[in-house]
Amino acid sequence: ICTSQGAIDLQINGALGVAFNNLQGDHAEKLPEICRFLYQQGLDGFMPTLVTAPMEQLRRSLFYLAQAIAQQKQNPQPREAQILGIHLEGPFLHPDKRGAHPLPHLLPLDLERLQQTLDGYIDIIKIVTLAPELDPSGTTIKYLRDHQIIVSAAHSTATAAQMQTAIAQG
Repeated sequence: ICTSQGAIDLQINGALGVAFNNLQGDHAEKLPEICRFLYQQGLDGFMPTLVTAPMEQLRRSLFYLAQAIAQQKQNPQPREAQILGIHLEGPFLHPDKRGAHPLPHLLPLDLERLQQTLDGYIDIIKIVTLAPELDPSGTTIKYLRDHQIIVSAAHSTATAAQMQTAIAQG
């Protein structure tokens, strides 16, 4: 819980030479140092952002971030930015608007794939950025909202009507 007047960063991909998207042993060990550094930069809290990558890589990063979140809850430090949850940007993005997201790792947006991606980590994922037109039924948006996850529309070719429908779905 943030107690001072610092900022909150909802989309940060890494710090101190560590990409949150590629956490493994030695990089994961730097997470407490990153939290202290971000606090010194004026952040009370942040959401590490994981971008489209091979599923094994995303799941490994989620594992290490979940450990760091649990550690902060068990042993809060006064001069450390809090990891408030994870922002998952992709892999459910429109290929035509993918930007730097690698095409081979984009996934079709359906409930089964979404559940597989979030499996075991749904309690720490707080924002999912997706292209809403990839699921016209809206079942994935409803699922995310039912789990108190913020849905952010981006990397999308949605028409105004498709976006209005997505907004109505949550």
